[in-house]
Amino acid sequence: MKLSAEYKAEQRELEEKVKADQQEVDTYEQNKSDFDSFAAIIRKYVGMKELTSAIINKFIKKIIVHAPEKVDGKQVQKVDIFSTL
Repeated sequence: MKLSAEYKAEQRELEEKVKADQQEVDTYEQNKSDFDSFAAIIRKYVGMKELTSAIINKFIKKIIVHAPEKVDGKQVQKVDIFSTL
């Protein structure tokens, strides 16, 4: 019985480790895919002479412009820019 309980506990630990390792592999593969996509876009525009809105749209996923605030007597406005990566 004791050996059986130890075996089951070890089996659970190994299954959890496999899940954690699989998540790391999945994350790595997603990051690699994202990088490959980004690198392809970069290669396409390496020799560009002019930055156009169409090119910018390839690199920017979204922009959030927050409401303006007064900080130390100056008007400040926060802008968050999210890349396609």
